[in-house]
Amino acid sequence: MEEHEDFELESQKGLTLVEVLIGAVITVVILGTAMAVFTGVGNLWSVNTGNVEQRADVRRALDRISRDTRAAQIVTDADAISFEFQMLTASYTDVVPSQDPNLMTIGYTMVDLGAYSQVKRTITLPGTDPSTAVLSNFVRNNTGTGGGADPDRDLFHYYDSQGIEIARPVVDLTQVYTVRITVITDEDTANPPLEAHESTTVAIRSSTIAE
Repeated sequence: MEEHEDFELESQKGLTLVEVLIGAVITVVILGTAMAVFTGVGNLWSVNTGNVEQRADVRRALDRISRDTRAAQIVTDADAISFEFQMLTASYTDVVPSQDPNLMTIGYTMVDLGAYSQVKRTITLPGTDPSTAVLSNFVRNNTGTGGGADPDRDLFHYYDSQGIEIARPVVDLTQVYTVRITVITDEDTANPPLEAHESTTVAIRSSTIAE
């Protein structure tokens, strides 16, 4: 009878202090691991979202420049960081709903702001003052007019009708037949997301480009 009572007393003692501490340590380890996993997933989501947004911005910039370039009539300036040309207002009816045959001027220029650069688009309609807007922010392309040490980071490359690259700044502007545009952006070079690097090549449609 006494042995049975001793067994009941021992079974009712509960957890010892050591057991409680071990349980607490295990709980902390599990919670810490779970937090690390959730934090890692959150960071990965942020990086991927940032990369997607950056690439979307770059593609929009490339699309804008490409559409303008295809309609170019007369190239008036061409180097590694700027490209300017004239086009018929009638060929740009989404912006200028007019059949005015006069030429308007469109220019793209990369402006070095120190920490990063901006690509700006300037449009000058006949009889009006120039209107400038920022097309892309946090640009990391080369900033020299003649190109940089890594040519893949130049904003503009130019080619003649034979596909031969033309030295920049371009002297004989009538030879420009094809333009390669590369836009590189990175909002924060010290932290993810990594830079977005997109490129496209556009042939100038106009048959009057060499006139």
